[in-house]
Amino acid sequence: MAHKEIVPKLGTNIDKAKIISWVKKEGERVLKGEVLVEVETDKATFEIEAEHEGYLRKQLYPEDTQLPTSSTFAIITNSKDENIDELVSRIKDEEKQLLSASFAKQTWKNWFDGKVVKPAGQSLIKMSPAARSLVKEKGLDIKSLSAHFQGKKDILQKEDIEQFLNSEKIVIYGAGLGAKQVLEVVRQLPGLEVVGLIDDNKELTGKIIYGYKVLGGFGYLKAAYEKSEFKAIALSFHSEVRKKIFLKLKKELSALPIKTLIDPRAIVSSDIKIGEGVFVEAGAVIGPGVTLREGVIVDLGVVICHDCFIGAHSHLSPACSLSGIVSLKENVLVGVGASINSTVNIGKNVIITPGSAVMNDLGDEVLVSGIPAVTIGESRRGK
Repeated sequence: MAHKEIVPKLGTNIDKAKIISWVKKEGERVLKGEVLVEVETDKATFEIEAEHEGYLRKQLYPEDTQLPTSSTFAIITNSKDENIDELVSRIKDEEKQLLSASFAKQTWKNWFDGKVVKPAGQSLIKMSPAARSLVKEKGLDIKSLSAHFQGKKDILQKEDIEQFLNSEKIVIYGAGLGAKQVLEVVRQLPGLEVVGLIDDNKELTGKIIYGYKVLGGFGYLKAAYEKSEFKAIALSFHSEVRKKIFLKLKKELSALPIKTLIDPRAIVSSDIKIGEGVFVEAGAVIGPGVTLREGVIVDLGVVICHDCFIGAHSHLSPACSLSGIVSLKENVLVGVGASINSTVNIGKNVIITPGSAVMNDLGDEVLVSGIPAVTIGESRRGK
């Protein structure tokens, strides 16, 4: 009997991997659980173990080949001489379909990232005569007003426009899907006005995304801030890109505040310390004595118990949980639904894969997975 060996899902938002080296040779005996191949993603290196016992009859791809997850990379048979020609042909047909699906997925991702812009079909909000007169007098953009008050007001009154004028003006850096998440939080917070989006993709400049105009890239940002066109900036990026932009802003525009945004639908203790540029989404629960350093993301439904330290630029993915007195040194990615036991210390640049349970301390720059979590590779965060 012949068995297909398949590239597993290697983590959140990882949909492809490159073969670095084959550990087993064709014709070699393989035991279940033995390492067949070492692969690399944009986040870490992984060892893929055999799911079946037998003989490695076919390496379907050479080293340095990049494959989508769920693709078949090898064939193992029970005997050395079993005919696998028909299976190889069938796998090739399956891979064509998988690659096509992968392309479609990437195209959809490009749309969300703002590389393909859907026309804004948003209707303009209704206003009272007094409100409309004030809007005209101040030269306000009706489309931006409509986006700002979407879901809040049916008809704008003069008082609403006055509050809008007195609100803190901010821009959002990054016009991709992350901007949609930031706007969802901003709409829950009184006293903030988004005047536009910043994105370094020149093709997006002037386009309307999520109801807001893309004003320009980093060069525009510097010039507009010097003219006092806004007071602060919010970052829509996640993980490594967020850290890179954060540090660039601190170096080149040190006076520009990076806005901390906390969704009021989160449950947050009054006894916490929060750094600059922290982003907390709806449904998160943060207990007393917690420290969130600069650039931290606390995603939907995250639970952080008491007296935890979350180091700079760490990302807590949706529905993960941290027990009491947990410490994340810096730039740690905790995957969806993962959990960390009480009093555990995690080093810097660590990746904890989705659903894992961390029971013991971890050093720097490791990739861990499982229940209990064990080291399965090297993290590439921070590199």
